[in-house]
Amino acid sequence: MITTPWVWTWGLALAVIAVAKVVIGREYGRVSLQWWGWPGMNPEQFHAEPVLAPAADEVERTALYMAIGALLLWGVVPACGHDHVAALLGAVGLALLLHFGVARLVSIYWRARGHDARPLFDRPFAARSLGEFWGRRWNRAFSDAAQRWIFRPLAPRVGVRWASAAVFVASGLGHDLLLSVPAGGWIGSCTVYFVLQWCGLVLERAWRRTRWLTLAFVILPAPLLFHPPLLERVVLPFLQVIGAVS
Repeated sequence: MITTPWVWTWGLALAVIAVAKVVIGREYGRVSLQWWGWPGMNPEQFHAEPVLAPAADEVERTALYMAIGALLLWGVVPACGHDHVAALLGAVGLALLLHFGVARLVSIYWRARGHDARPLFDRPFAARSLGEFWGRRWNRAFSDAAQRWIFRPLAPRVGVRWASAAVFVASGLGHDLLLSVPAGGWIGSCTVYFVLQWCGLVLERAWRRTRWLTLAFVILPAPLLFHPPLLERVVLPFLQVIGAVS
């Protein structure tokens, strides 16, 4: 029986994506075979026209993200003398390599072939509000699925504010399932993190929206996501498997 925490984390993540794709595919009813090769969750957009063509320098920028991620993983992380610092840098390296690298290359490939497969992660640090960050720039696969299954059905019944709250709570519970449960600790901390994001979304309507305020809300509570059990029992063992730490 597989008990390695990082295997559970990756396995659960892939299972969730697969189940969501199957359900959305059945709802939409006309998805192409190509859509199954795209991690996004919006078949209407994927099959729509006109297509958002890749930018001229997009491949080069994506390659740069991947190079920085690889440098962090196999250059900087091995030199770290502190396990938690190594794990955090490794997580950043993995995000650059996979989220901003591989996923972006897949997006470029499908857009070049005539499908509107917009990047799942679109310059998140350019966001000037939490709504823009979480709704348009960070993990569009989740935001598209959440819009379809949670926000749109609930908003007419309970209002936009509480429908948004339900989306953030669902995101928190999902992250706890993928990150905290396999790690065996701090279960609920991811949900607290996303509830704080919703609180920030409500509060920012009364404040001047700025990029720095948005990043402060996203980054300062981040230890609730990247908590010690996750770093020690999931991230570090995975970094050992890929040869980033000994």
